[in-house]
Amino acid sequence: MLALCVFTQRQHLQFSNYRYRLPYPNFETLPMGQGKNVLQKVDWNKGYGSEAISLLIDYAFNSLNLHNIRLNVYESNVNAISCYSKLGFQRVGIVREAVFMNQKYENLVIMDLLPNDFYNKKA
Repeated sequence: MLALCVFTQRQHLQFSNYRYRLPYPNFETLPMGQGKNVLQKVDWNKGYGSEAISLLIDYAFNSLNLHNIRLNVYESNVNAISCYSKLGFQRVGIVREAVFMNQKYENLVIMDLLPNDFYNKKA
């Protein structure tokens, strides 16, 4: 397992930890773990998360030679879905009422990304 941690210069504080499991040698899909956000509100919407995920994606495609990155995100997490969409992730499915959280069931959105989706968005 590898982890990418990003720190802000102002706070020297770990704000997010994106984990992923290395796939089997002939498996070309990366299942990306959920990041945990401990960033203060004053630092939201400054692109820190997008940059961290972008670096992870570039490493996965260029250094690990992967072809697909897949993730799950809570449907209520519109900020994360927006961030992933801007990076080129596509919605490929939904798991209805997959998690019981905050006294209710929550859907999971499944998203994935191919190299062309990512690099064409960056251009």
